[in-house]
Amino acid sequence: MLGARVLRAVIAGLLTSTATGLIAPRSSATQPLGANRLPVRHAHDDAAAAALDSFDDLASLERRLAALDDGVVPKLRGFFDTELKSFALEPGVTRNYSVTSSAICIGALLDADALDEFPAVTKALAEAPWRTDDLLQAPLVVSALARAAVGPPCTDRLAGAVEALLACRPHLRDWRRQKLSSYLTYWLTRALLDVADADLVEFLGIDSMAMAFALKRSFQVARDELCRQLAYDSMGEPADATRVAYSLATYASVGAARDQINAFATRDEVRCDGDGDRDGIEAPNLKLCARALDVFFGAQRDDGTWAPGQKIFVRSRRSFDVGNAFVFSPDALATVLALPLPRAAFRPHVAKIERTCAWLERQDRGGGGWRSDHLEEGSGAPLAWSTAQALQCAGAASKVVGDLLNKRILAEFGGREGKAPDATVFEGLLDSDMASDSLKDILRSRIIEPRTQSGSLSPTAYSAVLFGPPGTAKTTTAESVAAALGYGFVVIDTAVFLEDGLANIASRMAYVFDRLERLRDCVILFDEIEEFCLDRTTPGLGMESRILTTAMLTRLNDLRRAERSIFLQRGVIHINPLATNRLAAFDSAVVRPGRLDMLLFVGTPNLAARAARFEASLPAPDAAIASAVFREFLEETWESDSRFLNFMESERFRAAALASMSESGALSADRLRAILGDVVRTSILRDESAREEYRDNVALTRL
Repeated sequence: MLGARVLRAVIAGLLTSTATGLIAPRSSATQPLGANRLPVRHAHDDAAAAALDSFDDLASLERRLAALDDGVVPKLRGFFDTELKSFALEPGVTRNYSVTSSAICIGALLDADALDEFPAVTKALAEAPWRTDDLLQAPLVVSALARAAVGPPCTDRLAGAVEALLACRPHLRDWRRQKLSSYLTYWLTRALLDVADADLVEFLGIDSMAMAFALKRSFQVARDELCRQLAYDSMGEPADATRVAYSLATYASVGAARDQINAFATRDEVRCDGDGDRDGIEAPNLKLCARALDVFFGAQRDDGTWAPGQKIFVRSRRSFDVGNAFVFSPDALATVLALPLPRAAFRPHVAKIERTCAWLERQDRGGGGWRSDHLEEGSGAPLAWSTAQALQCAGAASKVVGDLLNKRILAEFGGREGKAPDATVFEGLLDSDMASDSLKDILRSRIIEPRTQSGSLSPTAYSAVLFGPPGTAKTTTAESVAAALGYGFVVIDTAVFLEDGLANIASRMAYVFDRLERLRDCVILFDEIEEFCLDRTTPGLGMESRILTTAMLTRLNDLRRAERSIFLQRGVIHINPLATNRLAAFDSAVVRPGRLDMLLFVGTPNLAARAARFEASLPAPDAAIASAVFREFLEETWESDSRFLNFMESERFRAAALASMSESGALSADRLRAILGDVVRTSILRDESAREEYRDNVALTRL
């Protein structure tokens, strides 16, 4: 039983927190929109975090974390038994298959997208002697096998393990005396979510209602435990950082997957749980999550670790080494950092992340890995499971810090962050013909598909020059590629480089490129920067311009080699779209292969795209005849006039044709010819010399 003082603290904390909007009320459906926003933090809230919020600090920390994360394959290879296809707890000590270590190592390899480096390791795990009733092994194995998409050979066993996990779900009637620790509850939940993510529920014959119900109970119990721990903290009682971390992890993970879970079953089908059902799964309350992060990071020790909290097994007669009895600090941090929360929620805690990074750097035992922080320092060799969890921590921290760095850089230059991939705008673009293929086909095969589809055979492009006449949607094209990939997007123009004045342009250029090189998963569009890349052989070009061109060439080359974004000229996105209308003005070294992967002529919309757009605008009864007349007219006048209308001019022609048809009830070639003449008289490419240059530029495309 709880002591009277603690019970009062729990009740007072819950009431106070709910009243202030800190803790989610039982139903969030009626909350105002602002109730689920992150609370505003001020600079004085955390001076240490503010000190690690500069570009230099974030970039330095990201590099340190990336250096640790890059060691996933070489470090884990040191534990790999090539005969057993498993990861030994301690290499050379035993030759038995280590189920727990192997499952955790496979999880780390999946996080790092490096599982292919260890062939047959998942098959060996599926066939290994793991037990479905072991509440540590089973969820770890189920999670690893579900994520690795292991096939039919282990179907029955995997299904049995999932059924065993469902039988161990939390119960409301047990209140705070749950049979499983917060850690094991999280891993049970994580395994079930991974099975659902892999679309294995129906395949394995799992009762979808039982799955939804188990996840719902995990969510409710985790939320209650999280609120309880925060209430302790609010009343001056020590909260258990382990329970906070893993209750938050369960709460946020299930809440973020609520739509998928609700698809399993409807509310009126959910069964009762002894003391009655209460409410469903709601979106995570961001204020509650932010407060939980404050408490978790606030409990960190000066060395970057956390004190032992709740044991992994709360009800067990088995004896454990102290290092195995408690959660490894980097494992807890990795779990928290990988949660589906806004990155801004972690910004106040960057200094604490750096502390753990420093601990990992100090404790890497001869470059071979890590041991649990609950064991004596300096004793024993590295262990496979703790090494894998340390690497997962470095990887998760690297992503968080990298995203915060991205946000900072994009905000400084007026860019926008990436969202969920959406190819709607890209697919809606009017395509243009090139020498051998269309623009959209090339962008799709060289930029989009290599980043979104496994097994793409085309070489990945990171940079390109987009050149062509005005009005051909070069900037829109670059933006649509970013949207299709879910990447961020930023435009860098002449004004950005001249912000500190002409006298300081060299230092400003270094400043800008230092930041662009740290962007990742972003499309950078260099918009009309020809003045900084002028041909150095041009007669009369001053020494300053030549030096500027040389400096720009060097930085473009560095940006390409980083392979973190795409940059385009006129435009950049870890493609390099240089959006420009004057390819000839560039120094020859700018467009040389190696610095820019492709030269893409962005021409006027092609005939097929214009005809399709016109047909889509027609009322259904008139579509067939009118679209045929329109297409025949385009074919007849293509080389003489129609081809040379840019997007806006083509839109004027289409709109006028539709208006004429609406007035007269039909469409004729004579009327189209009159409309075309009106548009051509003010078109950009009306002169024959401009049209000849257009034809010549088409041939300059280089893939």
